[in-house]
Amino acid sequence: MAVSSNFESITENERQSIAQAELFQLHFTHWRSAICGAISLVAVVGTIFLYLTNNTASLWWIGLLTSAYLVQAAFCIFYERKSPHPGSNEFMRWMWIWTLLTSISGLISGALVFFVPANQVILLFAAIMISGAFAIGEACAWGHERLVYAAIIPQALTTCIALEWHAQLPLAVIICVLFTMIMLHFGRELNRAMLSGIVQRLYAQQLAIQLERDQQSVLEAQHLQSVLAERQRLMQDMHDGLGSALMSSLILLERGELTVPQATVVMRECLDDLRLVVDSLEPTSKDLATLLGMLRYRLQYRLDAAGVHLRWQMEDLPALPWLEPSLALDLLRLTQEAITNALRHSEAKNLTLMAWKYNNHIELLLHDDGCGFDPAETKLVGHGIRTMQSRAQRLHADLAIESTPNTGVKISLRLPIELPEFNGE
Repeated sequence: MAVSSNFESITENERQSIAQAELFQLHFTHWRSAICGAISLVAVVGTIFLYLTNNTASLWWIGLLTSAYLVQAAFCIFYERKSPHPGSNEFMRWMWIWTLLTSISGLISGALVFFVPANQVILLFAAIMISGAFAIGEACAWGHERLVYAAIIPQALTTCIALEWHAQLPLAVIICVLFTMIMLHFGRELNRAMLSGIVQRLYAQQLAIQLERDQQSVLEAQHLQSVLAERQRLMQDMHDGLGSALMSSLILLERGELTVPQATVVMRECLDDLRLVVDSLEPTSKDLATLLGMLRYRLQYRLDAAGVHLRWQMEDLPALPWLEPSLALDLLRLTQEAITNALRHSEAKNLTLMAWKYNNHIELLLHDDGCGFDPAETKLVGHGIRTMQSRAQRLHADLAIESTPNTGVKISLRLPIELPEFNGE
């Protein structure tokens, strides 16, 4: 039977009580084998003395001690059915019952000397040694300290009385007392060592539970902090991007400086930007192919309206474990910016978007067949390209833009599959 314990906030005294109960349970768990072994040993020892002494009184000793062990077995069965909670009042009452039963067994066990004729000195010493062996067995048993005392002291007391009154060996009484003191000290120290081991284990379990709770509290605090940080980032991002665009468009509309078709374009761009934010928060955002697939779906109408054919080629790509929502949004906006530039400025008819795995990186290539530009003319490198370079830097990626007049623009992005700082290296 397992000892049920609550380690949430137990004190040192409670740990001692739990340990005492668990030590008793360890002793009690093997009661069947212990009772059967004890009865068998009593039968063998009693039969040998009956044969050597030709004294039928040994049968009384066999019968009494066997009956005592059978009574213990009956109480063990009843105790198993009751299953009192360790440390409860009912459990403490049972401890007194076990103490009484153990004392009775010890008294009868030590009475073996009474059933050996006083003139057979060799057999008397054999009986004393057997009684001592019983005491050693009780001292080494995994039991409660009270049970050790209850087993050894009554047994030694009966043996000493028998040696004094029956065998008339006062010197043997002194030896028996010294032996009993040694056995009590040994049994007590062994019991305390086992008890200390259980207490230390209970204390370690309590510390482990407390540490686990502290770690859980830290994780919850970190999660809450990350949620708040992500919420603040989204609010700031929408304020600076979507909010700014809507506000400036509203002002131009109020002044009459923005036509309805122009306003429609702005509204579509704002809607696309809002959809990008939503897509970056999807659980599949670490899957690059899925993430770009959502972007393709969002921008397909603009490609169709511009008469641009998109060549889509995605290989089987590994997930990017470091691609958090904020970085996923940077990747989407970088790709969107590249596609938007191709639609606005290149006059392209075909656009290719490819991605494949190369060594420990993912290569992303966007190529159009438009008019291109000369990178040497710095005035052509506007705010959009600088923004793309800034986003690539946050993505720990290498961005390369290649173009010559009349040959289109080729934009390649090399993304790492794993980041050392993300893996905690």
